[in-house]
Amino acid sequence: MKSRGQFDLININAVHDKDLRTILDKFGLSEKIDNNSLLCEFCYQPISWNDIGALLIKKPRIIVCCNLVDCISSASYMMKDGRVT
Repeated sequence: MKSRGQFDLININAVHDKDLRTILDKFGLSEKIDNNSLLCEFCYQPISWNDIGALLIKKPRIIVCCNLVDCISSASYMMKDGRVT
């Protein structure tokens, strides 16, 4: 991977839909999605199972964003700046 600020090469980790609930259960987020109480970190809209865009770790929190382009872009900048993993 190139140094920060260079976007030629990036790492992408993906989770299959069938495994997503199991992973989110471990963080206590599945129930929040089911109850429409999990909000996007950037636009503050409720996140559903169909529009999860990214999960970011900012210890001790898990940041979740929706799949809107602006929100994904904001999440990318947080990663670029090293504020999340």
